[in-house]
Amino acid sequence: MSSSQINFYLMPEDAMEVDRYLQQNGLILLAQPMPDCKLISVDSVQAVQYKDWKIRSVKYIVRAEDKEKIKIEFVETQNHYIIDVLNSPVIEFWFPSFLNNEKRKRGRVYYVKTFLDKESKKEILKSPDFLKVAENYFKWIRKNFKNVKLPGYENFLVSERTANWIKESGGQLAIN
Repeated sequence: MSSSQINFYLMPEDAMEVDRYLQQNGLILLAQPMPDCKLISVDSVQAVQYKDWKIRSVKYIVRAEDKEKIKIEFVETQNHYIIDVLNSPVIEFWFPSFLNNEKRKRGRVYYVKTFLDKESKKEILKSPDFLKVAENYFKWIRKNFKNVKLPGYENFLVSERTANWIKESGGQLAIN
């Protein structure tokens, strides 16, 4: 399985920029878990609730034309549905919350480039259109959020806002 990911530390203002990028590029943001097979769309990577339903901090970015290609799995032990990220044309975006307003958790953006074709038992590239959108999104993140190299966090993208928050508040980063 081939994939790409960026581990990051972003602030809420950074997340608002992500939301704007998604809206400007006509991308849909999906949330889970779902009480039924119906996909849940939300407006922000920071959303934690959909109507009366609590959702996770992990969201999925999808092109409108790929919504019908999303595969859903039922989790019997928890009585809800989730998106099958391995076999769906989605980009995972995890924007975690603060821990006691003093520590910032690590987030991640991730997508799988291939899926396993069950009949042929071969890995097949996902659609070129999906891959292009995912690659462009990754390029935008790297370009838009300047990576401040903090000692001990060189393998993570740390936004300038995050570095300023650490400097101004004495906050810390958690490797979770």
